[in-house]
Amino acid sequence: LYNWMNNKVEEFSKYNIDINRIILDPGIGFGLSAAQSWYVIRHLYKLKQLSCEILLGHSRKSFFGHIHNKTAKERDLHTIIVSSNAHKFV
Repeated sequence: LYNWMNNKVEEFSKYNIDINRIILDPGIGFGLSAAQSWYVIRHLYKLKQLSCEILLGHSRKSFFGHIHNKTAKERDLHTIIVSSNAHKFV
């Protein structure tokens, strides 16, 4: 994921796209297993090394089921916990 995003950032810079206009979305929950999603969250600091903003779209995602078997409507607390601690990862 890091290598792919790094290649994209380099490609954008070839076209003189300002790095401040780039927002990286690691795609939490989309095509990733629960373990992969948690891995990406724990390693967001590596993506931050690319000097771009990071969008963490983790709200109510099914990978929270890895922790607790709740419906999407019942995952707000899990979302809040990750949101309030995301700064520790970047």
